[in-house]
Amino acid sequence: IMPSLVGSEMCIRDRYKYLENVTFENGLLVLPNECFKNCTGLKSITLPDSMMSVGKSAFENCYNIKSVTFSENLNTIADSAFKGCSSIENLSFNKNLREIGNNAFEECSSVKNVTFNDSLNTIGESAFANCSSVEKVDLPESVSSLGTYAFAGCEGVKSVTLSSKLNYVNDGVFSGCNSLESVYLPDNISEIGANSFADCTNLENIRFGKNLIHIDSYAFSGCSSLKSCLLYTSPSPR
Repeated sequence: IMPSLVGSEMCIRDRYKYLENVTFENGLLVLPNECFKNCTGLKSITLPDSMMSVGKSAFENCYNIKSVTFSENLNTIADSAFKGCSSIENLSFNKNLREIGNNAFEECSSVKNVTFNDSLNTIGESAFANCSSVEKVDLPESVSSLGTYAFAGCEGVKSVTLSSKLNYVNDGVFSGCNSLESVYLPDNISEIGANSFADCTNLENIRFGKNLIHIDSYAFSGCSSLKSCLLYTSPSPR
């Protein structure tokens, strides 16, 4: 597909629903919203190095895509860009990616491994919700914003590492992660939002950081296996 042929008015989704392969020429900067939405024949995607942004719902419900190669200059993956791409198995993001939008990879239920880059700043609401095969969430130190329910329903997640730039665990972020057994929150976390770890039914141990000041409603509701909560307490003044 040549850059001159791709515009916001072009909807491949309706005319080429069963398209299997797409080759992008270098020079394409932005992939328009909903460009390949519901193209259920697509099996693999390689984005050209020139591409800087993938539009909203660009590949939504392309449920036969198994692999995606991201361009080196990509900095934004918009809302619902790959939502419902339930055959993707691995995600490895390029070094320049800054933002992953709301619901961007929601219901990508076959994804097992997610490798985040060191320049990522923002992960949107429900960005990886219901990615039930993901086993580990290891956020780089660059992440400063983690949206509500970002990893909710990720039933396979066994371990979580949070960034030291996060001050707040947002509402419902890890709710329904029922394979999670231990959580160690870094010292920079001052607040834990509502339902943050709700229904993590195998969660046994939690260690809170020394700067924690507030735990919101139902943050650990339904954590029926919880055995140990380690809280930091400051020395009493003399």
